Amino acid sequence: MLRGQKIRQPTVPETATIDNLLARTLAGEASPWPAEWQTSQEQLLLVQRVIYHGIAGLLFEQSAQLLNWPQSVLAALREQSIALTMWEMRHRIVLGELLKAFSQAGIQPLILKGSAFAYDLYATPASRARGDSDLFIAVQDVPRARELLAGLGYQLLSEQHEDLEDLNLQELWELVTPDGSRHDIDLHWRALNSLALQELFDFNQCAAHSLPLAKLHPAARGLDRPRALLHACLHRAQHISTPYHVDGVTYYGGDRLIWANDIHLLASALTPADWAQLCQIAIANGSAGVCLNGLEIAQSRLGTPLPADAMARLRTAPGQHATSYLLGGRQVRRALLDLRAIPGLQRKLRFIRLRLLPSASFLREKYPRMRNSPLLLLHLRRLLDFLRPRPKGMKH
Repeated sequence: MLRGQKIRQPTVPETATIDNLLARTLAGEASPWPAEWQTSQEQLLLVQRVIYHGIAGLLFEQSAQLLNWPQSVLAALREQSIALTMWEMRHRIVLGELLKAFSQAGIQPLILKGSAFAYDLYATPASRARGDSDLFIAVQDVPRARELLAGLGYQLLSEQHEDLEDLNLQELWELVTPDGSRHDIDLHWRALNSLALQELFDFNQCAAHSLPLAKLHPAARGLDRPRALLHACLHRAQHISTPYHVDGVTYYGGDRLIWANDIHLLASALTPADWAQLCQIAIANGSAGVCLNGLEIAQSRLGTPLPADAMARLRTAPGQHATSYLLGGRQVRRALLDLRAIPGLQRKLRFIRLRLLPSASFLREKYPRMRNSPLLLLHLRRLLDFLRPRPKGMKH
């Protein structure tokens, strides 16, 4: 079995070669198994990269293109695909019940990112791997939404709700069902978890242009495709410098193929009018460079066709506040921009205190593999992360 085997530390070229093979396969190319990859170590490394990229279900759907791939690898893809399908079946029921309850309470959430894409763009929703569903609501609906979630048995995860109060932009709720499955709801009252960028997506405007997601639930709605594409590019760029977790492992970087595939599918679905709207919004809110960056990575990895006129408009756009924030430097600079966005001296001082001295529970949740380490080591790890530059090689 592949699971649990000890492997040698991969080199960068090995990882890059595997990622290129996976990208070509997603782009529709026939992908023969490289003749030089004959050991279980290479097979295990490829499966690990598939899980990291979140594309096991997509690859399993394209198994006819996986020429001469080892049976152990195909079996691992099949196992992952089945697990995704079983989770999706349960999560759709859980999410549908929550959306119904929100609708009855007069709350209209907008579904963001993976769950919206799964039921709008993907032929098989389960093939869009994800660990939660993101719901964007109006800020005035937050107290009622919290009461509703608690009443349905959801628990607020403490690490998302440390003493930030009005500086919070989102929080994570979790439901454990009787069968033991876990279902997380990331509740947003700002579409992006960044104080400096919190005004980029106005909820009322997003709701006015929202897209029905009838395949998910009659009450389900998401961002229209131009805004969804812009949000996907911004979300990807955020993770170049902020962490995310896959199977309990913390990663930085914007190179996950599932994010590139989302952008590819969204871009491929836009009409000329949609492209014009996308450019207008991105240029107006200073995120044209981030949008261009995401589109270019999708094109380079998956061959996404992109209209030359739209790309030219994005490339020459002035006033790149969001682009400078996300792609232009260290976390120290971003923290200063976040601080500048906070009104009032008392709030600024509280933000500084919480950034410098986060709680022990927050640190242990942030670094799960160091959960049992001394608190001083956790603070040092966080300080190093804070001072680290944007990862090398993350041009896209």
